[in-house]
Amino acid sequence: LPISPGGQRAPLKVLAMTLPLRRIGQSSPYPASRNTITITLQFNLDVGNRGVFVTLRGLTSTRTPDGPVPLSCSTGCCTPGGIEVCGVGSVHPCPESDNTTCATPFFGTSGQWTNAGGQMVLTVREEMEAADSNSTGGATPVLYRLSFTLDNPLTAQQSPPVMISASGTEIAPVLATPDPFFPPLFVTSPRFALLRAGQSSPYPCALNTITLTLAVNLAVQLGSTITVAGFTGATVPGCEAANCAVPIPPAPQGALAEAYGRYGGSGTWDPFEVALTLTASGGTSSGVASVVSFTVRNPLTAQDSPLLQARASRMLLGPNEAELPFEGVGRDLETLLGTFEAVPGHAAPLRVVEARFISRGMGQSTSFPGSVNVLTVTLSTNVPLLAGCGCVLTVSGLAGVTGELPTPALPGPEARRW
Repeated sequence: LPISPGGQRAPLKVLAMTLPLRRIGQSSPYPASRNTITITLQFNLDVGNRGVFVTLRGLTSTRTPDGPVPLSCSTGCCTPGGIEVCGVGSVHPCPESDNTTCATPFFGTSGQWTNAGGQMVLTVREEMEAADSNSTGGATPVLYRLSFTLDNPLTAQQSPPVMISASGTEIAPVLATPDPFFPPLFVTSPRFALLRAGQSSPYPCALNTITLTLAVNLAVQLGSTITVAGFTGATVPGCEAANCAVPIPPAPQGALAEAYGRYGGSGTWDPFEVALTLTASGGTSSGVASVVSFTVRNPLTAQDSPLLQARASRMLLGPNEAELPFEGVGRDLETLLGTFEAVPGHAAPLRVVEARFISRGMGQSTSFPGSVNVLTVTLSTNVPLLAGCGCVLTVSGLAGVTGELPTPALPGPEARRW
């Protein structure tokens, strides 16, 4: 008998089942955290619903016990706007987009997990089509998305290679493609996930609001502490002794309001170590960012932003408490303050600009010999001259002047400035 051209219509010609797309990622790289693993699959042929099993192997070192694990279609870190915020400071598009199909109707509500070897077995319960018809008369591949949650190990590790295979419709084990941003079961060491500081004023001797934004990649419990040290030159009004309470203002209005208040209404200032200690007023999950503000007085003279360092105590690493050693705090080098001659970098904590005259002039009321002469000094500066900061104006070179030099009263409120 003649065989059809092209080969696919030849008698008993059977195509091999493959996975053209087999992507895998995670929601959290933090040690001891709950971690949502998400897989996205594309089959080259329709998959039947009888005796077909999809198996993942290589998800090693988790703390998840053997047994059924619930399946879902949420990555655990996507906002309604379609931006994934798994990991502080990193964003990339969510997999929950129009080109993926939730796979729980096809795999059911749970998969079977075996900790040894890091194996997840998924049972196909409904037929899975390889492609849908599109508006042009062609076919669009169907991308199936599925998630399940595991418990990360307590120690750091690189992402292990994950193999995926199928039985019942044979697909030989093939390496899954790790998400380039969040590869599966990549786990970091215990550390600060976010550590940043800024300020409101670079003026000498001015009251200055320091704002700390911080997150730890471990869970925070009631009584956990974070100490930030290195506030060189700063003083806190009324805090000359150790263990002085520093007020932490309430949250402002806005989108970040929920990040405030997690470390109570006050911190503890040590004027000898120039350090602030914060104590958690409740528990938060790993990686949750907190914002804390407090007020200091800047030093009298100009300085560059000093290196701040932060450490953490009594954080939770699984069932145990953990300490984080000192790490450098990032400086705000981008924000443009509303101060005079502001440039990027003035918002770095305790960056103090040098005071200088912008204009300075002097005149007199008479040039007659031996007459009483009123000398008038007119000046402007690039920083405010603040009462209580020891500001002294010195005019030198007044040769030939005799007698006392009283300062005549000026009209209006200006009279009380000197």
